[in-house]
Amino acid sequence: MRSLQCRGPTASLGRIGLGRFAACPHLFSRFCMMTLDALDKRIVALYQEDTTRSGELIGAHVGLSAAAVQRRLKRLREQGVILAEVAQLDPRALGLHLTALVHVDLVDESALAAGAFCKRLLARPEVQQCYGVTGEADYVLVVVVADLPAYEAFCAACLLHDANVAASRRRSCWMPCGAPDRWRFPIEHQPWG
Repeated sequence: MRSLQCRGPTASLGRIGLGRFAACPHLFSRFCMMTLDALDKRIVALYQEDTTRSGELIGAHVGLSAAAVQRRLKRLREQGVILAEVAQLDPRALGLHLTALVHVDLVDESALAAGAFCKRLLARPEVQQCYGVTGEADYVLVVVVADLPAYEAFCAACLLHDANVAASRRRSCWMPCGAPDRWRFPIEHQPWG
């Protein structure tokens, strides 16, 4: 499952101090303008736990009818709060036993070069997530592969021969704490509405 796409440099966000973040400014601006009321927050908190939960069951928890819950879920989808409803798969059951956090330094950090880097990497099935970060690396990738030879093949295809990649470093994840592919956002603590 992929996150909210890759974040990279943009000039407009750089002016307000967010540096290299948000290669997708339309998502950023749409997100900033959103207003969620208390019922929306409660619905989303329940829905992110299990998207197969019926509107009737969610409604019983929040004090709304099933139809009212469905209308709110539809609006939340249209506004981009709910981005997707997907199946969560066990990577080990699929033969994917190595998760690597790959730190990447770019030679050219311009918006155009960083955007091309993100687009190319997110097209690869091994790359689950891609983040523009501050600190020692420019980007951190979450890469899932079968084993070390598969990781080395990924690096050869995507990083080693890319003239814009100055360096890359891998951190292998051997023991996940909790569900590694499940995002649970702290809904009640968000500055929405």
